[in-house]
Amino acid sequence: MKFWIVLGALAILFSIEIMGQKLLVLEKAGTAKNYKYKTGDKIKVETVRDNLVFSGKITEIKDSSIIIESYNEIKLREICQVFRERSLMQLFSGAAISGGLFYLSLDGINGIINNDSPIIAKNTIIASGILVGTGLIMRQFFYRKFETKEKWRLKILDFSFPAD
Repeated sequence: MKFWIVLGALAILFSIEIMGQKLLVLEKAGTAKNYKYKTGDKIKVETVRDNLVFSGKITEIKDSSIIIESYNEIKLREICQVFRERSLMQLFSGAAISGGLFYLSLDGINGIINNDSPIIAKNTIIASGILVGTGLIMRQFFYRKFETKEKWRLKILDFSFPAD
């Protein structure tokens, strides 16, 4: 019984938060896949006009356009790609680069302390290089591209109350 009360309270709180605002929705046509953006969310888009890329926080969502960082108003029909950030990929990339450099420096310090020759072993350089290289390659996959021409589309949902 307590579970249903808590679940009901959370549903009411969520619905109150959504009321009175507009959402930008990136959805795949014919499926239930979608991504929602609200005011304050970070977004990165590419426009048809000159292939300009805009990124930053959404400061306002209008009826047919969005405003990014208070000064870039972009109409939905001008957006040709939306880039979604992959935070897990960024985490793994940073961990691989940091781990490779840490392992290399740890082996170098150990070689200096023990007066080893060479100071850093060949296997350590290879392993560290692979880790750092993997991390750098993973940086190319920080963002996933969604083309808004065929499969994906953008629309704005208005949850604000009508003016009386």
